[in-house]
Amino acid sequence: MFTLIQEEINAAVYDCHQISEILKNGIETVTIKEIRDIKVSTDKSDGSVLCSCMNFARFGFLCRHIFCVLKGNGVEVIPDKYILKRWTRDILPPHIRRKKQMFGFEGGRYMECSTTVYSAVEYCLNLLAKDEEKLVEFVENIKRLKTEVEERNPNAKPLSKIEMFNRVLGVEKPAVNTVNNPEPCSNKGNASGGQRKKSEIEKLREHMKKHKRLCKKCNKYRRHDSRNCPKKPDEIPTYSDSTVNDLGTGTGDDNCEDNDSDQSDPLIPCRTHIPTYFHLHRSIHYVKDADSDICEEIELSDGTFNYKPLVDESEKPKIGSEYPTIDKCIEMYAKYAEKSGFTIRKSTQEKLKSGIPSRKYLLCNKEGLPNGVNKDTMSEETSENRSGSIIRTGCLARAKFKINVTHTAYVLYEFEEAHNHTFVPKAYRNLTKKRKQMTHPEQIFVQQLGITSIGATRAHHLYASTHGGYELVNSTETEYRNHKRDLNTHIGDSDAQMLITKLTNRKTTM
Repeated sequence: MFTLIQEEINAAVYDCHQISEILKNGIETVTIKEIRDIKVSTDKSDGSVLCSCMNFARFGFLCRHIFCVLKGNGVEVIPDKYILKRWTRDILPPHIRRKKQMFGFEGGRYMECSTTVYSAVEYCLNLLAKDEEKLVEFVENIKRLKTEVEERNPNAKPLSKIEMFNRVLGVEKPAVNTVNNPEPCSNKGNASGGQRKKSEIEKLREHMKKHKRLCKKCNKYRRHDSRNCPKKPDEIPTYSDSTVNDLGTGTGDDNCEDNDSDQSDPLIPCRTHIPTYFHLHRSIHYVKDADSDICEEIELSDGTFNYKPLVDESEKPKIGSEYPTIDKCIEMYAKYAEKSGFTIRKSTQEKLKSGIPSRKYLLCNKEGLPNGVNKDTMSEETSENRSGSIIRTGCLARAKFKINVTHTAYVLYEFEEAHNHTFVPKAYRNLTKKRKQMTHPEQIFVQQLGITSIGATRAHHLYASTHGGYELVNSTETEYRNHKRDLNTHIGDSDAQMLITKLTNRKTTM
């Protein structure tokens, strides 16, 4: 707004000129010469000004023609009645601005408390910025307070995804839409870029002008590539062993630097081209020096290796320990897994006739075996298959709990500590599935930047840069994009109805 007013004032000084004045019945009419003649009327009794271009009525700020007249009358300050409240900082009172986007919603009280907490913590951090000892003491007090809250609310249920979206948006999604979204219009021209939309014939002609390229799937020169090849997977030719050797993935002498190794095993590839295999009945030995401080390597009699996490004895589960509820059992084993560098998943659960759980098994997330036996990533048949982020290795690490005789607690009666895989290094444990969950401030941050047409990826970069770096932000770009996708899916075609509801709630609250 400041820039627009500045442009109008500059134009009034350099581009506009008064050519005539007429005074009649206390109203002075001035003709301004610009591209065309503009008439500005000034009421001498109250000082009101009206321009024939009607810029103030349309946009809410004075035009260059009025500024030209005010300059000629010696007025140096814009009259207050021509400064609309919507252009000022006090458009909303401070107590309403602190409520952010929560108006008339059940989460309004939560938002008010969270704003108070964030402000208090930020104030204390700024106050103790130069005193490291007191700053560490303050952080320890916050952690102790967090522990007390968790102990007092052991069965607190987290928000569901729908409740979380409603809290982020500040309004609930209606069951029935009474206000529908306007139907999009498909004009012939493109208003944003000024380019005409192309017809199907024009698109086809441009497609025929493309140069032919060699498709890696069908092995023919066509106007497509391997990503959009029309060939079905069962129609793609497979490579024979001789073809694989010719491509440099075999064990030929021309492609290997070390010919002394045993070349009789077909699963031993060339060092320069190593395909990936999943060996189901053998654990892969890849312990590095950097992992020596997180696990203990144990060689078995069959030549395979097991690994035990290096954690304090006080943090290890002990057979015979009792826990009041199943949730406490899961919480204990999850904390142990987080300290060790692996993730867990829930498995078998048995119940009594009364419905009370009697047994519960907790497993390592790499327990079980994948569907395929071997997968060669150099093969055309398997290279396009999408792989998951978890590779199962048949790990047998687990913890089993059962209810005691008096049905008052659960006892750990079996605990397998050794794994057949290494663990996540400490430097990357913030990227585990459990710790990559977005926090509520991050969700609010993505939603607010989305209002200003800033995407999820750029929002992640901004959040990381304002919080000290990417290593201090657990969530990745993928979590931000997935949250944005789920939020848009939740809104669906109810955005117009939700906007009307939100403005109605705001009106009643204000």
